[in-house]
Amino acid sequence: MNTHPIRELIEEAKRHEQTTLQFKSLIDELMDDCSSLISIPADCNSELLYRFACDYIEQSVVLLEQFSEAARKSGTEDFVYPFLEVARSYLRSHKRNPIMEDLLDDAYLIHRVAEEINDISMAASGVPLVKLNSTWDSLIIHTLLGEDFANQLDFIVEDLLAKMNGVRPVFTRPGMGSFAKSNPFNPLATVHSLADRNGLEMRTTPGLY
Repeated sequence: MNTHPIRELIEEAKRHEQTTLQFKSLIDELMDDCSSLISIPADCNSELLYRFACDYIEQSVVLLEQFSEAARKSGTEDFVYPFLEVARSYLRSHKRNPIMEDLLDDAYLIHRVAEEINDISMAASGVPLVKLNSTWDSLIIHTLLGEDFANQLDFIVEDLLAKMNGVRPVFTRPGMGSFAKSNPFNPLATVHSLADRNGLEMRTTPGLY
């Protein structure tokens, strides 16, 4: 999957952000909305949350690449690729004057699609396509986007999932078995979330994926 155009969009949005700090101002305004989910040191203000949100956007491209590669190795690309392509199309819709705030919406869609593909893979084969710990990450972004708008995005994901009915046998193909053997899944292994890596302290502990 060619993600170079998307990376260019993100870089353009980052350059815009460096000169305007528009996204930073938005995160400043929304920081209190996340107080029930995360604990941020007072001396950090919104810097940790801002850095996390920027990383979340960039991570969406990494997810597209990781799931594309995992689908190829597991022989599930005919199922996975179309959904990755739909998710990618949202990011590519911002070809003119992309800004970080708009890309955050689309990154959320990509992360949610990735989570759901992983859930289907886990249920059918016992292993995820990509080892993730993204529950908190998406909850935080859901909160930043606002309940009503985030729920609209979740509905888009659910609509995509409705088209996945009956596809679980895809994840029981011989290629998936070989993939599982070469990528064993240990549910007790530590998989750090983006929130963890950005120093955001969670107030409770969610599941792995």
